[in-house]
Amino acid sequence: MKDYAYSKYPKIMAYAETSSPRQVKMFRQKSDEGFYEFTEEERKQLKRSQFAFGTIYPYTFDGLSYIATHHKEISKEYGREIIKDAGEFFYEINLPFDDFIHCCLFNWTNSKKYLKEELRRYVAGAKTDEHKFFRYIPVAKGKYLSTQPLIISFLHKPKKEMKELEVKRLKQINRFNDEAKIVQNIVILVIKSFLNPILYKNVGHGWFSVSSALQAKIDAHLELNPKYELSSLFLRKYYLYLNTLDGSAVKPYIIVNAVDLWEHTAPSEVKLIDGKYKYINNWKETMAKLKSAHKFFQGLKMSGVLEGSKLQPAIDINFPDGIFAYQRTQQYKICFRRSLKAVKA
Repeated sequence: MKDYAYSKYPKIMAYAETSSPRQVKMFRQKSDEGFYEFTEEERKQLKRSQFAFGTIYPYTFDGLSYIATHHKEISKEYGREIIKDAGEFFYEINLPFDDFIHCCLFNWTNSKKYLKEELRRYVAGAKTDEHKFFRYIPVAKGKYLSTQPLIISFLHKPKKEMKELEVKRLKQINRFNDEAKIVQNIVILVIKSFLNPILYKNVGHGWFSVSSALQAKIDAHLELNPKYELSSLFLRKYYLYLNTLDGSAVKPYIIVNAVDLWEHTAPSEVKLIDGKYKYINNWKETMAKLKSAHKFFQGLKMSGVLEGSKLQPAIDINFPDGIFAYQRTQQYKICFRRSLKAVKA
């Protein structure tokens, strides 16, 4: 399978990854139903797990975006349409398991064992928090659809079709018996609203260009540089948040509301008074976290693996820390850089 350096990342997928329970005003259970307005008490009862896209999601979202971006070329390689209509609300993607893993990670193998095991646990039902709750998917400001964003299944290879090497590996771990199974294909149902902005022009909330296998690259660089003491999930959310705000202005910085930034990237850093007034829990610690994030992305860019990324946090002579903070007005002036090779909408 040919590798492409960039992927189109749907904004609605980024909004889903960075949304917060406090931002929900109205929701609906199904696409064909009307919206229901939450009461204040109901909003307080929302489970954070219904907004948390951890474990497998960053990798699978990267893989699905990559597949949707290059679906025409990939379809030619397989001699069939790689993205099929699966009813009113879902698309189906059916790929050899290892090929899908490659679309998610490319050759960044540090995350390979982890992702494969997490997918197996998910399908086996061991990851209860991943599928017990629907997720709230944003469809408009304050409006969310409660649904299951992904439904993942495995197509197993019959024992008689196993290759000699596969049999040997199963024997080495004492798993070769009459019930032995090898995953042949992964079948994923993904809600249409996630991929429509890529598949159809001027549909949905648009997209921005990212470096393919983004999460795997973040993981690898973080593993090589533990001094940053940041989580890979926070780094991803910060990157996605800035890209969703970018209006392609000429200025190399953007001014954002500090509370809004932390609500999207790390809601635990935001405190409420009487359910209304919000403030940052620890201004100095959160500032240090953002400065570290800018150094991290500067290093990631210098390593040459962000080709195709439209925008990333940065530092320069005017922004030695990458960010200026205004505590009185609760604002940040954030430095970023665009890639000249990024794909334009």
